[in-house]
Amino acid sequence: MKVKNYYLAATFGLLTLLWTAPSYSVPITFSFSGTVTNYFYDPGTGDAFGGSVGAGTTFTGFYTFESTSPDWSAADPEYGGYHSVLLPYGMIATIGGNTVSGLGSDMLIDVWNTPGGDSYTALALDYGFQSLGIQLSGGSSSVFDNDSLLLSPPDIADFAEARFGYVVTDPFGPVVLSVIGTLTELTLVSTIPEPASLALMGLGLAGLGFARRKKRPVNP
Repeated sequence: MKVKNYYLAATFGLLTLLWTAPSYSVPITFSFSGTVTNYFYDPGTGDAFGGSVGAGTTFTGFYTFESTSPDWSAADPEYGGYHSVLLPYGMIATIGGNTVSGLGSDMLIDVWNTPGGDSYTALALDYGFQSLGIQLSGGSSSVFDNDSLLLSPPDIADFAEARFGYVVTDPFGPVVLSVIGTLTELTLVSTIPEPASLALMGLGLAGLGFARRKKRPVNP
């Protein structure tokens, strides 16, 4: 009887935790890949990639963001502006064996859900120096249900254009290096379980333990 009472008390406690727990932020990682379509560098500054990048070069990358990042444009029902959402994780890409990273002054994800068409942008922007990001555009107005932050990656096939870009400039001057490419894949890499999910798992394990103990034969 004591074991049964203990189990009931644990069940009640865990359910109370689930009902009253706040919404916890979960880091979510998307990965992307594709092919370079255009590469430019200023002859005056030289090729930073040493000839290893050109049309047809493959690239890969990923970015991580918080699931509960606020919409800084909440008053606009068609535009979700999630600025600083990538901090402190940033965005990292490898282009032809060369790794570049974006952890600049503005790390943003933009979600547009408009009658004229839906679009999605993830961008690491260091004003006056470099930008690194991806953009999906030319989707129908029904690709997204609203302008909420996407916790699973949008389907590239739903958009007319899927682009990758890495641009470096002289401080507030001309472009000295530009890599433009076509995205071919955007996928979910990982999420970290929320405390509520962990509580449910604990509840299930406690139930299994109790059932096992209940079935154990009693020695005469």
